[in-house]
Amino acid sequence: MSPRILGCGVLVYAAFTFGTVLDFVRITLGPWNGGWLVLGNSGLWLAFVSGGFGLIFGKSWSRLVLLFAAAVSVVLGILEMVFLSVSDIPLEAVLLITTLGILPPVAILVGTLSLPAAAAWHAQPSSGPVAKRVVSTRIALAYGCFAWLALVL
Repeated sequence: MSPRILGCGVLVYAAFTFGTVLDFVRITLGPWNGGWLVLGNSGLWLAFVSGGFGLIFGKSWSRLVLLFAAAVSVVLGILEMVFLSVSDIPLEAVLLITTLGILPPVAILVGTLSLPAAAAWHAQPSSGPVAKRVVSTRIALAYGCFAWLALVL
C-alpha cells in the first residue's frame, strides 16, 4: 500500500470521528468539563490528522505517530470493552460496539506496519527537464475531508 493512500484513509477515518472534533471545539469555546478522557481523545485525533497529512506529504515521522495513535486507540477500545462488560448493557451489544470501534485503528496499525521504509517513499529525481507539477486529487480529497470543520469553526 502506498503511504499517500494510507494517509488519505487515515484522514477519512479522522473526519468520521466527529465526536472527538465536537469535544475539541467544546473545549476551546466553552468551559472545560470533559475531563481527561476528552483531552486524550482530542490528542489522539490530532495524532491521526497529523500522521495522515505526514504520510501524504512524505514525512518520515508520520509512521511513528500513526503507530502510536493506532496502538493507543486499540488499547483504549479493549479497556472500554472491559468496563462496558460489567455494566447493564448486554454483552452482545458491548462486543459489537467495541469491535466496530477497534477495526479502523487495527487496519491503520496493520497498514502502517506494512509501509515500506521512509527512504523508499521518494522517487529518484530524473536528470531531464522538470515538467510542471500537477496537483494531486488525493491531496485535494484530504483537504476536502476537513473543509466542513473550517466552515463550522
